[in-house]
Amino acid sequence: MNRLKEIRIGKGITQAELARALKVSQQAISSYESGTRAMDYNFIIRASLYLEVTPNDLLDFKEEYKNYTEYLISLKNEKSIS
Repeated sequence: MNRLKEIRIGKGITQAELARALKVSQQAISSYESGTRAMDYNFIIRASLYLEVTPNDLLDFKEEYKNYTEYLISLKNEKSIS
């Protein structure tokens, strides 16, 4: 899931304002926020610049990195046990 809605609200920006700034429809913003529509590369970059966050922050990759690191550690531990 992405953090678009959380970041937008935290900065006091409405869906309509964000849509106008990024030249997309308000429905598109709503769909991106709910996860029913995937953000494309172009939108991610434009939204990140407008909202003054990194793409990683927008996409909430911190949790993904944590999960991946835990997975890698578990694989290492399994190899050590066998």
